[in-house]
Amino acid sequence: MKRYLAITGHNVVFPGRNDDWKESVPAKMKRRDARIWQMACAAVAPLVSANERSPRSVIVGTALGALEETRQFLDGVFTDGLGSPRSFMSSVHNSIAGKIALEFGIRGPNLTICDSHNSFASSVITADLLTEHDFPVLICIIDERIPILDELYPYFSRRCRPYLSPDWEDAAIAFSIDANGAPGRPIRAFGPLSTQRRDPEFVCRSVLQKELPLFTGTFRFNESTTSFVQPAITAADVVHTGTDHTIIGSYSPTSGAVALVEIGPTT
Repeated sequence: MKRYLAITGHNVVFPGRNDDWKESVPAKMKRRDARIWQMACAAVAPLVSANERSPRSVIVGTALGALEETRQFLDGVFTDGLGSPRSFMSSVHNSIAGKIALEFGIRGPNLTICDSHNSFASSVITADLLTEHDFPVLICIIDERIPILDELYPYFSRRCRPYLSPDWEDAAIAFSIDANGAPGRPIRAFGPLSTQRRDPEFVCRSVLQKELPLFTGTFRFNESTTSFVQPAITAADVVHTGTDHTIIGSYSPTSGAVALVEIGPTT
């Protein structure tokens, strides 16, 4: 049985909803750093300042990484034959975790998880692998939406299209996670597990029945499969509203696997 960790804080940044989301971003970062780096730091900063214990580790979960920086780099390659070294550096998926670590002086494990819609669940599972000395850990689930995605969406495969809604919004969702026994919302994850081309929701429910046969809380699946960041948004909503025992199922069409995140009652 996997151990429970504890959610001791959370914060969500929706750039499309809040015009003032950059208020906590340092001026020098606004001038020169990638937008997705700014989103990550805006999400994480309130948790670092509110936590009595400084974070020792950081885990970033992202499906697509710094899309805008990737686009800028490729534009340079196609127009000039040479992409910008700065854009290339920023476009690397693990640059987000590196920026958080540098900005907030986090010297422990620095990890990036890229697992499509299951990135949140896989990040929680990764946190479970850390030692007691590595806590508290910051988990930041983040993906950005850029206009070219809307142009590409009609060409997505029939297998993938149902799991990325046309109106999904970019977001950065940060959680402060402590080791088992800390006060907060218990959290753990299961998977990812192959569906072997069976119905994803059916497989999620089968895993739930196997792992938690006496579960009587809320199971949420459909709403958490419409975007890469939706599972983490759902989790933040569960913590914010005080919703009782909840299981969040997710499905990655790219790997054909499902995962579950369990959020227990407040301790």
